[in-house]
Order: sequence, then structure tokens, then C-alpha cells
Amino acid sequence: MTKLICSFVNKNNIIGFIKNTDLTYGIQDGKVDVYLLEDTRDYLCVYEITQVQSQLPRRSMIIHKKSQTETLYTINAINMIIKDMNNGVLDKSIQIPWENYQNCLLITNGNSIVKKSIEYKETLN
Repeated sequence: MTKLICSFVNKNNIIGFIKNTDLTYGIQDGKVDVYLLEDTRDYLCVYEITQVQSQLPRRSMIIHKKSQTETLYTINAINMIIKDMNNGVLDKSIQIPWENYQNCLLITNGNSIVKKSIEYKETLN
């Protein structure tokens, strides 16, 4: 079973990071999508790992992707959005307005949602 992973990587370290991560975790098909993250010097490397281990690479998290809107998100962030839309109640039947989150990374920071714009740059193999 593969997992979709998002890693925050400095631009100068992307190639080395990919090589090390592939050796340790096995990047599915050797494919990494690279995104520019707004207001930071970091890039996002998004990839699937084939060797799921107890620890992820440093500065990494398991994410999900809504392809139609290029939205990267954690389950915790989506649950917080649903609660915000539904007076604090988590109801998984609520429809997420994905168009409001186009080209975004949605994560949590404590008890709040962090929404950052992302821009697709390239796919590295």
C-alpha cells in the first residue's frame, strides 16, 4: 500500500532529498511533483512511497489530493473546514466547496487551518 507524502524542502536540496528518500522509502515510479509554496523559501515535494515505515522523512506529512482543484490537504484540515461550515459539528456528508481551495495546501497548526497557495513547477523522475 502506498501513501501520498508531502515534504517541505529547500530548493537547493531537492535532488539530494529525492535520492535519499527514494533509497530509504522507495518513491513510487521515481516520480516527484514539485510545487512552489507561497511566502516561503521552501518547495513542496509530493510523492508516493512504497515502503511505509513508522517514521516519515523530516518535515513531511501524509496528505491527500483533490486533482480537479490541485488541492493538497490533511484529513485534520478537512475535518476543521467541515466543522467551521457546520457550527462545530463534524458531518462527513457536508460538501466541501473545493473551488475555494484551488491550488492550495490545507494543513492545521494547532487549532487553526493553514491555507497556503501552491504553484506546480515540474515533475521530476
